[in-house]
This record gives sequence, structure tokens and C-alpha cells, in this order.
Amino acid sequence: MYGIFHGGFRGLKAAEAREAWRSFFGAMAEKLPDNPRVVIVPWASSPKQWQQTGSTFERRALEFGFTYSSITIAQSAENLADILYDADLVYLPGGIFIKRLIDSLNQSLTKVNLPKDVTFAGYSAGAYAMADIFYDAKAKKTEKGCSLFKCAVCCHYSHQRLQASELLLGKSDAMFLLKDGEQALITNR
Repeated sequence: MYGIFHGGFRGLKAAEAREAWRSFFGAMAEKLPDNPRVVIVPWASSPKQWQQTGSTFERRALEFGFTYSSITIAQSAENLADILYDADLVYLPGGIFIKRLIDSLNQSLTKVNLPKDVTFAGYSAGAYAMADIFYDAKAKKTEKGCSLFKCAVCCHYSHQRLQASELLLGKSDAMFLLKDGEQALITNR
């Protein structure tokens, strides 16, 4: 099982963001079979926002030459448990509702055995959800993720988040302090 953790895109200029997205999709393609089955785990509470998340993924996939056989958007934690077993890629987008994303994943993971060759890819909130522990910049403390991968993560890392390294150090097997545009790959579970 692979995890691709991305620091996010919000602090990047347009050309930098485009290159970061290209790199992120390239990392996904590198770890997946041809034409993978994609499951998207949206953090939003509205079906309209779920569809927007799916449309954005499709647009970016097309732009960066990422091909897939299908995209399924999880509609609920129960639905996610039903569709996770068939996924090659589980995509966790960023967003402001980190807790909702973590809760949905936790509820689903208790009901399914994940295939060993599934890849998880998340940026910002999505990366936080996959980790053991993450740095909550607003609260200036650590929080628990879903523990899909044994790592501690801080996304959007900058001089304003220096405290993250002190708080995350020694809390998990690996630590990633990811600036916008940076990514890391992990294979442990």
C-alpha cells in the first residue's frame, strides 16, 4: 500500500501550482496500474460539492495525462466502505473539513479489508487524514489522523509553522514537513 502525501497548493503562483499538480498526478500514475479505478473521498457535506470535486479531478487528470477507467465518488461513510475494496487509487482532496474527512475514513476502514496494492493520495486535509498524527495550525497542536500510514505530517509548512516540527518529532515512524508544492511517498502501514 502506497501513500502519496502532498503539502498543498495554496501558497503557489499559477506556474508553480501547475507544475506541482503535474508532479502529484505523475506520482500517482507511477504507482498505479494502467487505467486505475479511482475512488474520491470528498470532505464536503453537499452532493453538489461532491460532484464539483469529481469534475475538478477529471479536469486535472485530463490536463496532466492521467488516465483512469472509472471515478466513483463516495456518498457516505457506508458507501465508502462498499467501494473501497475495488479501488486502485483513493484520492483525498484538501479542504477545511478535516474532521469530516477523518470521521468518514475511520468509519469505513473498520468495515473493510484494504487491498495491499491500493494507493492513497491526499493533499493538505487529505494528507492529514492518512497520517497517524498531523499538525493543526489553527489550534497550534497535534491531532490524530486515520493512521493509514505511520507518519506525522504538517502541510503548508513555512516559517509560520516552525512549531510543528517540535510537536510532531518522535510521534510516529516518519515525519513530513511539506511546503506547498512538495510531496512524499510512504509505503508502510
